[in-house]
Amino acid sequence: SPVTVIQLKDELESVGGQISIATGWDDTRLTITGPARNVTTLIEILGRLVTLPSFSEDEFNKIKQAQITARETSSLHDQADARFAQDLYGGHPYHHV
Repeated sequence: SPVTVIQLKDELESVGGQISIATGWDDTRLTITGPARNVTTLIEILGRLVTLPSFSEDEFNKIKQAQITARETSSLHDQADARFAQDLYGGHPYHHV
């Protein structure tokens, strides 16, 4: 079944684990760290996270709005980077930076 944020946090803490999530222009990185003795459990939790995610519509809309606000208040440099990517990559997916 889908994994909620609270369930994931509780499961990771119960085995001494932590998660880190980072994104870039063309990648997303999920890192789980914890004691080596719990590697099997940590890998199982990571597997469920990437194959059975659970995002409520409300949670999704909050993140979406935060991204829209961030783009609207971005610096001139960030806006120039976005325009450069649009001009450079045209119709390629990378133009959506």
